[in-house]
Amino acid sequence: MGQADQQILEQLNQTMPHERECGVCHEKWLIEKDDIEFFKKFMVPVPVVCPHCSLVNKLIYRNERSLYKRKCDATGKDILSVISPDKPYKVYDKDVWWSDQFEALECGRDYDPGRSFFEQFNDLLLEVPYLSLMVTNNTNCDYINHANDCKNCYLVALSVKNEDCYYGKNVMSCQNCVDNLDIEKCVDCYECVGGINNNNCRFLFNSKNCYDCHFSEGLIGCQNCTLCFNLKNKQYCFAGEQLTKGEYEKRYNELDFGQKRKDFLQQRKTRVVKCLDIEKSENCVGDKIFNSKNCRQCFGISQGQDSKYVGDSINFAGEYDTYSAGTDSELIYNTTSLVKSYFQISSFACLGTSYTYYSFLSMFSKHLFGCVALKKKEYCILNKQYSREDYEKLVERIKLDMLERGEYGRYFPREICPYGYNET
Repeated sequence: MGQADQQILEQLNQTMPHERECGVCHEKWLIEKDDIEFFKKFMVPVPVVCPHCSLVNKLIYRNERSLYKRKCDATGKDILSVISPDKPYKVYDKDVWWSDQFEALECGRDYDPGRSFFEQFNDLLLEVPYLSLMVTNNTNCDYINHANDCKNCYLVALSVKNEDCYYGKNVMSCQNCVDNLDIEKCVDCYECVGGINNNNCRFLFNSKNCYDCHFSEGLIGCQNCTLCFNLKNKQYCFAGEQLTKGEYEKRYNELDFGQKRKDFLQQRKTRVVKCLDIEKSENCVGDKIFNSKNCRQCFGISQGQDSKYVGDSINFAGEYDTYSAGTDSELIYNTTSLVKSYFQISSFACLGTSYTYYSFLSMFSKHLFGCVALKKKEYCILNKQYSREDYEKLVERIKLDMLERGEYGRYFPREICPYGYNET
């Protein structure tokens, strides 16, 4: 164990559960025994900002839907990018960025102990070309971002394995769906929120396994239902009333689309709502939790375990204070936008990485500290290559310097974020 880790462990061993004031919003939150155990696992100091402010700080680094036309700084051709052309960052088209034409190690620099680590990281961020869009393996999907394995899609974000879908966020394995939020395995759906395995539905909220249901909420296994709430395995119901097929079709056709939408939004105000949506989970606290175990203060998760303060993630374990950082990942702290990674601290948008600290857009690499846009690299600091021995020595020195400045364990400051607050 290095001197930095020893110093952190000594502080944590002396820390008891207590109420703490946030250094940003000045509200108080509780540091509990399990929090301290998480900090020991990652060997980071007790945070100085509350979980809410920490989440806000990470989310301002996640631009999903503000897209701009600009020139690729490598080829000069017109491209679509998450970075607007008025900003000082270099941007490469995604095909160039992923190709062998681009080597981010060429921007490497020495660490300066006399300067803040975040200042030096910002210098690197301004020099290394940014990835235009965060997308992989898509077909005919020029206007999507944070999306993979899609075909013929337009303006969807945080989405995977869709075909012919338009305008949505968190759309997964869907077909012919328009204007939706948080839906999975749906077909021919419009303006739905929180749906799983629904077909031919309009304005259907928080429902699953439904067919031809509209302007309703909380339905499970229903067909041909309109203006209904909290029904299971029903058919031909209108405004909560059981009808025959003929009666249902007559009532359905009497109201036009606009009136049905108006009635639905009005009736939602007095609906009965389940306190928490937690299914097939054990010892979990939060909402929208499925097939998980030992997850507290988590929201929008599935197949998670032994984690706390996690949002919008799937198939993860041992995470603390993360957002969209859980797809097939384990042991992640204070990080966002992560896939298939192991042991990460305070990083952003990394894929297939391990033992990575304070890094941006690095792929299939390990043992990185303060790196940007590295691919298949190992033992690098500020994009400069080191031997394993030299890497470990310098990382120790940087950690000690960051601890002295109160930087280590914190996420990137908003001052060096490449986006405006209203773009994220």
